[in-house]
Amino acid sequence: MAAPTPVSAYLHSAAMVAAGVLLIGRVYPLLQKSEVLLDALLLFGIASMAVGGVLALTRNVLKQLLAYSTVAQYGFVVTMYGLGGPYGAGGAAFYVICHALAKSALFMTAGTVTEATGEDRLSRLGGLRKPMPLLAAASVLAAANLVSLPLTVGFFADEFFFAASLERGPLFAGLAVASAGITLTYTWRFLSGIFGGSPKAEARHVPRLLVAPVVALGLIGLVGGFVTRPFESLSEAAGEVSFGAPTPMDASYHLEILPEYVMALAAYALGATLILSR
Repeated sequence: MAAPTPVSAYLHSAAMVAAGVLLIGRVYPLLQKSEVLLDALLLFGIASMAVGGVLALTRNVLKQLLAYSTVAQYGFVVTMYGLGGPYGAGGAAFYVICHALAKSALFMTAGTVTEATGEDRLSRLGGLRKPMPLLAAASVLAAANLVSLPLTVGFFADEFFFAASLERGPLFAGLAVASAGITLTYTWRFLSGIFGGSPKAEARHVPRLLVAPVVALGLIGLVGGFVTRPFESLSEAAGEVSFGAPTPMDASYHLEILPEYVMALAAYALGATLILSR
């Protein structure tokens, strides 16, 4: 995490952390033949979600918080492979894409804030929404994608996760909701610690080139909530290789009340409760 921020953003959101998941996806045709191996994926995935989420709730250094959140969210992906089925294999690929967009933006937010203030700890930051409004708005968009709020492409990533968990029963559905709620909690902690409250550090002017990538990635996540076909195509192609059969991904909104929507509302409610409880 001592690397320059663009390097951290690349390695810890899209490249290095995805390497192990890529290998799981490539050998998945063999893994899914064994219930023991699928159960092992479930075990390690759920453990990663729990440990990474709890540690993200306790970190003070910006990059550490984001790094542990990455541990948790790649736990989501491994869990989806363990759950299996078209939603598991295709949804895992979809989740990797959405996570890369959102988390790389938030890593660059952390770097830009540190560049502007000289501080890298939540306890020494706050109130930067006023001197850095564009960065704040772009970071909110990226965070909305990460926590799977409606109107972002990340909403469908959680929908596929919920659908895969529902196929395995209420226990896994409950774990999925709890993990999504914790994701909302530590993401709020990151945003509110930087941009909320009263100012604790003076923000210097930063070049627009430091803010532009965060804006671009945040907008891609927002546009992807409506133009979903490129994300569907990538995840379907990857899912078919892993699953050995077509994995159609329907990233669209439905007027009826789906169980996945109820689970999403439950996750938002849980996250809000954790935030308000301090």
